[in-house]
Amino acid sequence: MPNRRRTEVGFTLVELILVLVLLSLLAAFAASRFLAPSAYSALAAREQLVALLQLAQQRALAFVDDSQPVSLQLTQSSEAWQVRIQQAASTLYDERVARDGAQLQINGVTLANGQVISLTFDGQGRLPESQSWLVQGASTQALCVASSGFAYAAACQP
Repeated sequence: MPNRRRTEVGFTLVELILVLVLLSLLAAFAASRFLAPSAYSALAAREQLVALLQLAQQRALAFVDDSQPVSLQLTQSSEAWQVRIQQAASTLYDERVARDGAQLQINGVTLANGQVISLTFDGQGRLPESQSWLVQGASTQALCVASSGFAYAAACQP
């Protein structure tokens, strides 16, 4: 009888356990990246605030009426900033911007919970003065609201 070699196909128990350990380490790392507030939280909040400021200015430019100016009201709570765009007595837009632990600084003053900031755009979309905003979270993101009413994602120029 000839001596046959038997070839076994499959993985050993050690190989299977090693793969499971590596997969669990990768899963733990990936979960920590998705579950914790990241540097992108402040960036996303800044981009939302810029978009809302630009929307308010566009509304003021579209409906030129100095007797009914457009105002943007920002209220800080512990979880979010509530942004409301109004003209006269009607609310045009109302949006919640998640804070994820970030702070908002306007012209060097940090907003407190419950504090309300109001900006009023005239019929030409302008503001009385420029404002420098900083969204500070895992990263710091600057935004500028120029006296022309234009909001952009950068530090204000002198």
